Amino acid sequence: MPFSATWKRLWTREAILALAECPRGVYGIFRGGVCIYVGKGDIRDRLLDHWNNDNECITRQRPDWFTAYSYKTQEEMDKAEVKLTLEYKPV
Repeated sequence: MPFSATWKRLWTREAILALAECPRGVYGIFRGGVCIYVGKGDIRDRLLDHWNNDNECITRQRPDWFTAYSYKTQEEMDKAEVKLTLEYKPV
């Protein structure tokens, strides 16, 4: 279950702010082809937190794009986060 390359957004504040509010799901943050981080929750809010340097490990890796999937239930999000983390092995 890889992230979709067709839903790839630049790692910019504007791209994050352009997301609809409150979509809950799983997201991946990347630099080139390297996965830096896989997370879950309110996608827009979590990405803005990361953009604002809430996680030094992400900031230090200098991400350049992100992608995400929206899920309706917490159980779906939890399963997807585990599966994508195992698949991508984020740094």
